[in-house]
Amino acid sequence: MHPLEPLKTYLHPWKPFGAVMLLAGGLLMAGFSAGYVGSTSGVNFNGALWGYYAILGLVLAVLGAGLWFVARRDVSLQARLDRA
Repeated sequence: MHPLEPLKTYLHPWKPFGAVMLLAGGLLMAGFSAGYVGSTSGVNFNGALWGYYAILGLVLAVLGAGLWFVARRDVSLQARLDRA
C-alpha cells in the first residue's frame, strides 16, 4: 500500500448540494439581517417578508448541514471499507 493512500479523498455527490444549501441559507439569513436593520432605520420594507426569508434560510441551512454530515459519514465508511 502506498503511504499516501489513506489520504485519498472522496467527493460524495451530496456534498456540493449540502454546501450550496448552506450558502443559500446563510445568504437568506444575511438578507434577513440587512432587511431588519434597514426597516428599523426607517426604510419602508415589507416586514413580514424578512421573517419568511429568515425561516427559509434556517431550514435550508439545517437541510444542507444534514446532507453534508450524511455524505461525510458515508465517505468515511467507504474509506474504511476500501482500506480493509
